[in-house]
Amino acid sequence: MATDLGSVYSESLDWKNVAPGVDIVDIGTREGKPAQFVRLAAHKQLSDLTGEEKLQVRILEGEAIQSGDTLSVNWQGDAIIDDETGFTTKTECVLLAIYND
Repeated sequence: MATDLGSVYSESLDWKNVAPGVDIVDIGTREGKPAQFVRLAAHKQLSDLTGEEKLQVRILEGEAIQSGDTLSVNWQGDAIIDDETGFTTKTECVLLAIYND
């Protein structure tokens, strides 16, 4: 089932595969920072996408785990990029990601 991203459906986006289980769509900038839609397969970490320490994200579809807490649709905040306790998808996830400068 496609996610309703306002008036855009996730399946209709032109996804670009950048790594196994990691797809992106560049959408421009927000507050001067680069922004993307990101689709991650289940059990992927954000470290598979970026080397940054933190990333502002909003979960549009799916669930993730961070520091032992389950994060669901509409969760937004700083995702921790860490191999041990960092943001890891529990199911396939579609995110809005805003990168730091």
